Amino acid sequence: MRTLKRMDPFLGDQAHVALIRCAAVVCLFMSSTSSAQSIIAGDSLTRGVAPRAIDSVRVALRDGDYARLTIAHPLGLDVRVIRPSGEELRLFALPSMKGLTPIAFVAEGAGSYTVTAKNTGEALTEYGLKFDERASLDERTRPASIPDGLTSPRIDALRRRVQSGETSTAQFWSQLAVEGTPIVEPLDATYDLVTFVWRTQYDTRNVCLRASFGRIEGVNDALRLIPGTDVWYLTEKLPKGARFTYHLEPNRPASPTAARVSAQLDPLNRGPRSNCPPGASRYRCRSIGVLPEVPPEPWIVARPSVPQGTIEKRSIRSNIQQVTRDLTVYTPAGYSRRGKPLPLVVLFDGPDYLDEEWHGPAIWNNLIAEKRVSPMVIVMVHNLPGRRLFDLVANEKFGRFMAEELVPWCRREYNVARDASQTVAGGASAGGFAATYLGIAHPEVFGNVLSISGAFWWSPEHNGGICAGACPDSSGQPAVVNQDATTEPNLLAQLALERPVSKTRFYLSAGTFEVDRDATGAAILEENRHLRDILRAKRIEVIFNQFVGGHDQVVRPGAMADGLQKLLPPHDR
Repeated sequence: MRTLKRMDPFLGDQAHVALIRCAAVVCLFMSSTSSAQSIIAGDSLTRGVAPRAIDSVRVALRDGDYARLTIAHPLGLDVRVIRPSGEELRLFALPSMKGLTPIAFVAEGAGSYTVTAKNTGEALTEYGLKFDERASLDERTRPASIPDGLTSPRIDALRRRVQSGETSTAQFWSQLAVEGTPIVEPLDATYDLVTFVWRTQYDTRNVCLRASFGRIEGVNDALRLIPGTDVWYLTEKLPKGARFTYHLEPNRPASPTAARVSAQLDPLNRGPRSNCPPGASRYRCRSIGVLPEVPPEPWIVARPSVPQGTIEKRSIRSNIQQVTRDLTVYTPAGYSRRGKPLPLVVLFDGPDYLDEEWHGPAIWNNLIAEKRVSPMVIVMVHNLPGRRLFDLVANEKFGRFMAEELVPWCRREYNVARDASQTVAGGASAGGFAATYLGIAHPEVFGNVLSISGAFWWSPEHNGGICAGACPDSSGQPAVVNQDATTEPNLLAQLALERPVSKTRFYLSAGTFEVDRDATGAAILEENRHLRDILRAKRIEVIFNQFVGGHDQVVRPGAMADGLQKLLPPHDR
């Protein structure tokens, strides 16, 4: 029976009782076999149910429609929704329940759905039913605009001007051309708001951000367009002091397998660039973002007034591995074969340290000249073609080559210390893994480890498709490829637990953004912390540096400079 007065199911219990009782006179003589009544969206009904009877209300829906109703009921009612076929869809209220109960469901096929209310008691009872909302499948699945998670004051001010009718963005862009991008605004004591912007020039359907601080691709890395303007923007909350690289990518294709060739420099970023040799295009180069409180890097700039070290090329034949390997050797200014032996530093990935991404010689010359580190001999070990990961990741023979052949060769050929406490193994990523492996497996030779973003997530089981030293040769593939939480990561943590306590000192550094965003079960920051805690629990010295950056070359020179200062301070300091 449809009432003229609409019922609000969110009235208090007393109001509902009064509302239902006012219809009791009408409902008192209703039969348990009374015909079902229909209800439409926005309507409300009051119904009475005889003892041990079932009352029904019909709801006509299209396939995929969402329906939300509310029933106000006392104890003793069993409330269900029945499909057009007569099968039960869902149970919504038990006889032990009372009050306001929501009834929300999606139609699985078009037809007349039935809300049934069974009176399980021995006396007449009443209930009220309201049809709150109906939404079609099209309405529910239509792409919605994505609200901003963070608000940039600069962007908000522009949006307000546009909404007031001042649609020109010329002043906004001219100011940014002078100031540079990204836009950085303080948020609180820990974070800054960093806003990336793009100006429409050609037909632009979307703009996305590709950054080394790690965004999961999709809605999270898509810039928003201020309606009626040429301004695309995305605001991120980043820790103060961050250093990162990024690309802006207009018109990213929707297919994940389509070629993606439009990622490029931020045209308004006036700072230095990464991976950008002379003559490189904007598509190869990456913009560098540097937040105001980033730690200074005074050592990376070459100073002509500083005494310069010497670089020479050498090679060594390994009987253990049956290969000949190139070496690049740095000796400091004033180096002599006579006098006090110098510390020895062995670095992986060969001549990479000589390029403008690492700034190796500038860092070493400046640190030595300012007496921040002891003068040292640095031997850079080259990779063999196709063998980088095979040699650097848990390769027992390569470890023996380093300890039994390379270091003795260095001590014969150069005036370097024979004490493990003055011998450092260092590297980044897989090179950091190799250096740490040597410090654990051969502490009698390598008394210091300098690891930058060490890829400690790897183990033979948790391999990510990298067989590495677990295979007999560099062409091998793991029998099972796995990189998820079903396998145990971090071989180095397992080795550290097994090996006896040593005097080796570990400098472990990893980035705030090097975290497990893809749910692989392990990542660089987490596994560096894991190994750090194991070593410290065994009373082994660990210097831990968590920089605000990602798995990114732009942060590595600073970490190398910091690690050398911590491990090899000058003796007169």
